[in-house]
Amino acid sequence: MPSDGSSATQAGVIVGLVLAGIVFAIVTARIVDLRRKRETEAVEIQSRVADALLADGVLGRLPVSVTVHIPIGHRDQAVAEVRGDVPSQEMREAVMQAVQREVLHLRPQAQVEDRLMVMPASRHAA
Repeated sequence: MPSDGSSATQAGVIVGLVLAGIVFAIVTARIVDLRRKRETEAVEIQSRVADALLADGVLGRLPVSVTVHIPIGHRDQAVAEVRGDVPSQEMREAVMQAVQREVLHLRPQAQVEDRLMVMPASRHAA
């Protein structure tokens, strides 16, 4: 027959496990909520940059995309990756200036990474 000390120990372990489970659920919910908020913020920045590029008739026709990543723990450390093909170095610089202007206006501490490829149009293309 178990002694009173053993029952108290078992009850303490059960209470501890229940509390640990509650804390785990709260922390998990907070992380999921924070991740959702960061994804929403990233999509908003991407949309604003796309609108800025479209507002420029020439840049808006280029096959360029911007993907923004905002880490969960570091909201100010957003990274915008600019990808696509541009016909010249001048267009590359124009795209990067437009993207940097918009991203840094929204997130002054953000980084803008240039992943553009200069692919001159073929002179024989139809």
